[in-house]
Amino acid sequence: MANKLQGQLSEGGLASLLQYLAHNRVSGCLELTHKAVPGSPRGGRIYLEGGRLVHALYADLAGVPAVSNMLGWPSGDFAFHSGMPSPQRSIQGSLDALLLEAAYRADARAFDAALGEQSILQPLPLPSQESSVALSLGALRLLRLLDGHRTLGTVAGRLGIPFEEVKKAARELLQQSLAQLLTDPLVPATFLAELTGLLIEFMGPIAEVVLDDTLFELGLSAEALPERAVSRLIESLAGQLRHEGWRMDFAKRAKALCEKYRFAT
Repeated sequence: MANKLQGQLSEGGLASLLQYLAHNRVSGCLELTHKAVPGSPRGGRIYLEGGRLVHALYADLAGVPAVSNMLGWPSGDFAFHSGMPSPQRSIQGSLDALLLEAAYRADARAFDAALGEQSILQPLPLPSQESSVALSLGALRLLRLLDGHRTLGTVAGRLGIPFEEVKKAARELLQQSLAQLLTDPLVPATFLAELTGLLIEFMGPIAEVVLDDTLFELGLSAEALPERAVSRLIESLAGQLRHEGWRMDFAKRAKALCEKYRFAT
């Protein structure tokens, strides 16, 4: 190949470029600059010998962490300088293994950026018996407390451990696809139970059927009811009561129930 190869990279293009260089068994230095990572150093380098990655530098990072960071750039420019020797070795193993580890680290960074004390995780169904999942003790303890309603900060207080430990366990559950990060907090099952009890006072035994039908008509689920949909549900239920006085009384008491659970209507 030519002594110097250069061009532009789009998101995800660096992995393909590295695979191309590895396939051609080249030796030299791949110089990279990014275009849209505000506040970050602009350039990094990756060294290859006979198509194998042997060293990488970006800012104060070296080896796999440096490659992982550069793989996450949305765009950039590259120039490959053939024959430029590596000053040291910080990477071992195959390119495929390196890309897998770098992707894992990139996911971890993304999860860390998204997780805060007000974050809420919803547990997901466990995998089938044929597949096995290895979890740390911290992740197991967190999984037992996830309900789609408690914040991670609340869980940390309940467990009596630093938030960073809960964050680490949450990241593990997300990476194992055992939980998902909620953008809309869900109401706890106890709220729906109390709302059903309140509705029974006004409608009698048919209240449960009315609630199920109303949820269905609104495109909602009792198992995963977001807080933002509660006011719509209450309004629809109140509208099905026969007398204006009943409707006003039900709406007032339902609002008090929402305030008890500390979410707005």
